[in-house]
Amino acid sequence: RRGVPVVLCMWERPQEPPPLPCVAVDLYQAGVLAAEHLLRLGHRRIGAVCGSEPTGNHRWRLRGFLDTMAQAGAALPASCLRYGHDTIDDGRNAAHSLLAGEPGLTAVFATNDLPALGVLQAAAELSLEVPRDLSVIGVTDIQLAHQMRPALSTVAMPTAEAATLAVQLLQSEIDASPDHAPPMRVTEPPRLVVRASTAKPHHGGAPGGTGRAD
Repeated sequence: RRGVPVVLCMWERPQEPPPLPCVAVDLYQAGVLAAEHLLRLGHRRIGAVCGSEPTGNHRWRLRGFLDTMAQAGAALPASCLRYGHDTIDDGRNAAHSLLAGEPGLTAVFATNDLPALGVLQAAAELSLEVPRDLSVIGVTDIQLAHQMRPALSTVAMPTAEAATLAVQLLQSEIDASPDHAPPMRVTEPPRLVVRASTAKPHHGGAPGGTGRAD
């Protein structure tokens, strides 16, 4: 309204553009890719840790994951979901709560890499070996993801491309007429990065678990 060019970067739902110029990444697809990866490995008892509230900015990646699981006949009950903040500590606390209530889980999806690292911490504190007892996958592919041991499987966002598109779009907004419709640029899709934190479920079961991998 003040006539200052503004570009919103990393909008997560290209199908529903905001009333601002934006660069969008299809984060719903990130959730789909994570779910498909765990399903291909044979996991069916899976928990999810969301790094926002149910209506927060991680809802689309979580919805992509949940929709894909439901379509595969492995819908997650509410008891297998935890919500919190996008931090390592919240991921750790959520994983402790999740695994205490559902000890038979063989995998956990986190909507961002920081909570996923917290899940790895909780697994270590519970003497669960990753990925033998518990597979863990996140979203983003931050630098720590490949530096951790075990290295974290994740769905990588096209962050560098989004930044480049945002600068280009901002420049075009500076040069554009003030009455044009807000444009949107969409990045390449997220991509699956498989590392050491995911594997087929171990049929012997996790310590204290049910041993199910149905």
